[in-house]
Amino acid sequence: MATSKITFIKDIEPVNSDFTNKVKVLKLWTLDTKFYANEKYSIEMIFLDEQGSLIQANVFQNLFYRFQKTLHDGSVYEITTLSVARHNPYPNSTIFSDLPNKITFLRETELKDCLDFPGNVFGLSFVDF
Repeated sequence: MATSKITFIKDIEPVNSDFTNKVKVLKLWTLDTKFYANEKYSIEMIFLDEQGSLIQANVFQNLFYRFQKTLHDGSVYEITTLSVARHNPYPNSTIFSDLPNKITFLRETELKDCLDFPGNVFGLSFVDF
């Protein structure tokens, strides 16, 4: 995967999946299925970009074999070919971003470790008190 122009989280739109994001995984967890106690439904993540924007992302069960061993809390990646959709959460669920979109990994999604992340590494924005 060649390094291409980075698209910031606030600039991605659901109409386009051909972009590259440089993101840090702030938090990663799994969701269980509703019907089977020990079966996982998805891997859920909160991504942070260099500008401090947050977005929720997920990997569904059918793609665990591709990404489960690669994705880790605190790691930084360059990611290409993602699906972007409007975030339509279930009632009473928590939304982790002010942006209306979320990211879903595809079979074509490529993930590359990245060592260069000049943004805020903790995801905190301090304000005057």
